[in-house]
Amino acid sequence: MVFNFLCTRLLCLLMPLLLALGASAQQAASAANTKPFHNAYQSLCDSLKVAAPDFTKLELELRIWSFKWNDGSQRLIQVQKFKDGSWGAATRDFYYIDDERYNFYGEQFRTPLQQDWSHKWTEIVEKGYLDLPSQQELNARILASGEELFLLEDDHSYTIELLTPNEQRSISYANPKGHQHYYTQLGLEVSEYAKVNSFLSILQNEFVF
Repeated sequence: MVFNFLCTRLLCLLMPLLLALGASAQQAASAANTKPFHNAYQSLCDSLKVAAPDFTKLELELRIWSFKWNDGSQRLIQVQKFKDGSWGAATRDFYYIDDERYNFYGEQFRTPLQQDWSHKWTEIVEKGYLDLPSQQELNARILASGEELFLLEDDHSYTIELLTPNEQRSISYANPKGHQHYYTQLGLEVSEYAKVNSFLSILQNEFVF
């Protein structure tokens, strides 16, 4: 009963955003596990006029989409590695207009980055952070273990995309800190949540989101 009530509450909260993004949660999960695939939030990119990476100049682009449900703040961070080996970034906050449109508050570009991103990128790759499963896959494993899912409605949700000329990948997690704390208290093995939170800590050392 409680689980069903939480699911209903969560669906009501997420539905406007899902409609604006032009994809259901099921479609987003499918996209996250299919290579190649379109940008995680193609409708949102179209609304915000976020251009595809220019791979004549770039080697890769890392995008961090941050959604904070309790106050509605939303942010896009783009970290770019250029072909000459240098790194740059753009941090932009955006807001909801109506069911089909979003707009940016403004743009803040920081080039070069404050920290050594060659070192950061090596750590990200070596620790396999971009090979993590989707939260949907993790939820399926938890259900298979006989435990009920714990759904937290507040705090942040994140989607992290890696875009290269040959591959596009993404992972999405809602409130990974809260879920890690809850499942760890139950004694469940949830190392994926710990890895997601470590990954986010690397990013948050450079950016605020």
